[in-house]
Amino acid sequence: MSHRKVFMAALSLVIVMSASCGTILGLDEYHAVMKCIDGVHDEAETDVDCGGKDCKKCEIGKKCDLNTDCVSANCMTSVCAP
Repeated sequence: MSHRKVFMAALSLVIVMSASCGTILGLDEYHAVMKCIDGVHDEAETDVDCGGKDCKKCEIGKKCDLNTDCVSANCMTSVCAP
């Protein structure tokens, strides 16, 4: 799937989710959501599209800075561990 198709699908999902919750995303929130699904290790993420304060938690084996970056809540030597 092309990056444009992924972007458009994600944008549609964000719009549907925000509409169903009765909220409208501001520009900052929109950019935060889009950075978490762009397939790039952005500045606020600990690994590609995960970790940090805005993105989903990272799976085991992904890079982390804190326990809160990991789905397992276990960041050991900068890697999410079981």
